[in-house]
Amino acid sequence: MGMGAGQFHGSDQSVVGALSPGIDGPTPKTMKHIPLALIALSTILLAGCNKQKIAIDEHKEATLDAIDDRKLKVDAQAKQATTQADVNAVIDKANIEADRTTDQARLDADKKQAEADALAAKARVDAENK
Repeated sequence: MGMGAGQFHGSDQSVVGALSPGIDGPTPKTMKHIPLALIALSTILLAGCNKQKIAIDEHKEATLDAIDDRKLKVDAQAKQATTQADVNAVIDKANIEADRTTDQARLDADKKQAEADALAAKARVDAENK
């Protein structure tokens, strides 16, 4: 049995009139409606709080997703950098080995040149002494 405005037990008072105290204070009829009004008001406030909490949760989830995306990018970049470092290490080792081989060949040539120079000097000494 619903009660709308003007249906308060034979009264033509509105909801506002039923909730506001009369000249002599609140009547027992209006006292019955105060708990209902408080429940309605708290429901409205809770609905507003829930919307705020939902918005906060959505923002948190978006932030966490963005952080996870950045973590994936950092991992990918680290893997790429590690791979490039491995490639660079192989190249560096090959260059070091090539430099060593070149230096060894140059030193072997210098050694042979020194031996040849020594033989030539001995031959000149022998030629001058004869």
